[in-house]
Amino acid sequence: MIINIIYFIICQKFRNITTVFQAVMCVTKNPADIVTEKEMEYLKDANERQTRQFAAIVAERIGIHGVAIVCYAFGVSRNTVYRGLHELQAKEHLDEGKVRKKGGGRKSTLSVHPEYINIFREIVEFDIAGLPQDANTKWLRLTPSQIQSIFSDDYHVEVSLYTIRQIIKAEGYTRRKPVKTLPMADCELRDEQFKNIERLRKECEGKGIPVFSIDTKKKELLGCFRRDNGTAYTTEAVEVSDHDYSTFSNGKMVPHGIYDVGRNTGYMTFGLSHDTAEFACDCLVEQWEQHIRHIYPNAKSILILCDGGGSNSARSWQFKWCLIETAKRLGIDIRIAHYPPYCSKWNPIEHRLFSQISRVWSGAVFNNVEEAREMASRARTKTGLAVFTSINRRTYETKKERNPLFKSECDKHIIKDEILPKWNYLVKCN
Repeated sequence: MIINIIYFIICQKFRNITTVFQAVMCVTKNPADIVTEKEMEYLKDANERQTRQFAAIVAERIGIHGVAIVCYAFGVSRNTVYRGLHELQAKEHLDEGKVRKKGGGRKSTLSVHPEYINIFREIVEFDIAGLPQDANTKWLRLTPSQIQSIFSDDYHVEVSLYTIRQIIKAEGYTRRKPVKTLPMADCELRDEQFKNIERLRKECEGKGIPVFSIDTKKKELLGCFRRDNGTAYTTEAVEVSDHDYSTFSNGKMVPHGIYDVGRNTGYMTFGLSHDTAEFACDCLVEQWEQHIRHIYPNAKSILILCDGGGSNSARSWQFKWCLIETAKRLGIDIRIAHYPPYCSKWNPIEHRLFSQISRVWSGAVFNNVEEAREMASRARTKTGLAVFTSINRRTYETKKERNPLFKSECDKHIIKDEILPKWNYLVKCN
């Protein structure tokens, strides 16, 4: 009898508590019922650490049944609120920008299984190649998927490709492409010529003499062909011919450039014939008459920096002959400084003008020379580069016979420098 009475009292007591708790829950279904509007705005931008600590503060503020009420109103677990209470009591402070203590999360595979690195070294021991001239440069001849298969087949270890790549990176291997830095051959007096070019540039800039860098860019086929591996933003893939035979093209384009070093201005001429010395000099004459003369109306001489081969070869009699004719036509002296062999990449036009032309041409298809010209004229940089373009439709002959007056004209108009005369000379206009 007594036991039944006690049981009845206990049931009644807990029934009242449940009723009271359910009544509280009905009132606090919305978080806005237990927090202010400003606190609600704060919660919108709070991170997980700030949210759980704020929930703990609200639970403490409510008092009895505060944790249960906050969990019901905010939709969070009791563990979250209790964790916030523990952090507040411990007064833990994390580094700026951090919301969790360091060391959390699943441990990396390599930290749990460091023996995988030794297995990797055994696998690739006989599949590492290197360079005889550079003992520090090595590369793998196995792909990550091949290494993964050997792990599974020979060592009965199942490893993910992600872990394999982590091991490869930890061993110092990174995907790289060859870098063009080694010269094709040793060139005597290479450094002396570079110092001489630097001296000539400073001397001309000090005297107000224009300095130009000239060269011919890679020839391009006109037609529905893919020029290079460049990309462009398109809604659909651009379809081009699967072969780039010149017999199916609309001709070949020869882009010749002149770069004004002092004014950061480029002049591109697009030829449709051959890259000859006559073509290069005609481009200079045309651009001088159309765009450059009015910029330097008082110029009596100019300095031209050019490569040692191609249409402006240092050993070409035709280039010197055409320079004499050009100097006479323009009425100015032309000083020439050739870069040493295998050093054309240091010619300013390569990295100041041609690189920007390649950028605007990236992924483009040229059906005619007008499209190439129009796109090249858009080349601009934040440093102020501007490009003027034109088209040269004249036909130029190759393999011309040497003019019998060449030697006498050279003696009259060409004065070789005392320093490296084969690469440095002055072409007089009279």
